Amino acid sequence: MNINAIKRNCKAASRAVILDSVAGGQWITNGTTAWLVEGLRLTVEAVEALFNLTNKQKNDMAIVEKPTSDPRFCQTPYEGEEDTEEAGAVVYLDAIYIGLKSSGGMLFIPYEPIRHIKDKYRHYAVRWRDGRPMVAVYEDMFCAALVMPLDNRSSGEMRDIARRLSAPPYEWPDPEQDAADAEAAAEAMLRGMDEESGEVQE
Repeated sequence: MNINAIKRNCKAASRAVILDSVAGGQWITNGTTAWLVEGLRLTVEAVEALFNLTNKQKNDMAIVEKPTSDPRFCQTPYEGEEDTEEAGAVVYLDAIYIGLKSSGGMLFIPYEPIRHIKDKYRHYAVRWRDGRPMVAVYEDMFCAALVMPLDNRSSGEMRDIARRLSAPPYEWPDPEQDAADAEAAAEAMLRGMDEESGEVQE
């Protein structure tokens, strides 16, 4: 558990919800990403202390604890989850989003909440429930975070951005051909000047 990453993302959303999972253990979420709590038992007061919040910051943040019946909040693989891989990344509203292929289509999740999980150890799976996806982000063998993909409107805008980038890449000219073309153009220009002056070159 990277407390600095959790603190940064929860403070940005002005929200920290402690979820007591039916699978055992706890998660803490800012509303779009949940991180597994490791090595301690959290309470509202413990979160305030861990985040080192001032009285004003406490008043500005919603910090609550509640149970969740969603079985996807588990550290080990969820039954029937779908392994997936990164298809690429897109910048949207000044943030980086990772595109993940799934059986239901491309899913986009924000990079910021999971960037502390190193590429070397990070892999993904989609956990479906009632046709709704949640992306499990693994750190080695265990799920470290659960991320809600972007909604239909935002993901549609992301697809439009990706389409606009689908043009063929620019191909740099061959240096030798470029030099030959330049020489031919110069000769053609000289011939044109000679014709205008009426001079004939031997």
